[in-house]
Amino acid sequence: MRKRMLVIAGAASMLVLAGCSTTTSSSPDSPTATGTRDPSIYPSIVIDVCAADAFKKEHLTGAINLDASDQPMFSNVVKALGKGSQYQVYCDDAARAAAATTALKAAGLNVTNLGTLKKASENSGLDIVK
Repeated sequence: MRKRMLVIAGAASMLVLAGCSTTTSSSPDSPTATGTRDPSIYPSIVIDVCAADAFKKEHLTGAINLDASDQPMFSNVVKALGKGSQYQVYCDDAARAAAATTALKAAGLNVTNLGTLKKASENSGLDIVK
């Protein structure tokens, strides 16, 4: 239980820091590597809501992973997200992306559903990292 809470706290901290910072990241491929992001490169926080193993196989450049199927963790992280940020959600499972988008909107967040990984890449202009 303690380990799970540490994971939740870490994920929430990473998302909150990514959402509120305006300094440049040390790596353009990873906006949260230093807890910062450059809004000129990443005007929105891109969230892949698939499972961690699918995210490791492929994801959009600069995306962060927030597994929507892990409801306790997902709900806790959503509560910690900054309401002043813009979020873009995608998943290869279009239904999961839609459900996550609905949950984020219900929490009062500004969110756009980018659809599947392929559509998200096409719509955002971000490359797929494999």
